[in-house]
Amino acid sequence: MERVDKMNDCPWASRLADEYGPTEVGIWRVEGECDNPCFSGSHYTPVLGYFCGTYKDVCAYAESLPKWKTWGHGGSICKIVIIEIDATSVEQLKNAIAEQERLQSELKKVEQQLNSHKVRKLHGQL
Repeated sequence: MERVDKMNDCPWASRLADEYGPTEVGIWRVEGECDNPCFSGSHYTPVLGYFCGTYKDVCAYAESLPKWKTWGHGGSICKIVIIEIDATSVEQLKNAIAEQERLQSELKKVEQQLNSHKVRKLHGQL
């Protein structure tokens, strides 16, 4: 697959290259670079916009935006995933969480049983 850093010779391209393919289509959130390059003080990455298109095109567009680069590292681009919610979504989520908790409890019991067998085997009781 073509890498983003081959599309543009810029310092931030290789950092973003592993995240998405250049022809991946989506809605993208583009944030500018924090203008505080040190590790102390407050940090802020401004949202420069939401854009629809291929990753390659959004990367090229982002590079031209004010505040994309403030000290040379470049901002960030993240694909937006939209989840459709309807009247049953909350109930489905609650049911899924309850099922997850039930399965975690069951897994814990099985792990305790396995550990019990390991201890008995160590003591020659099996």
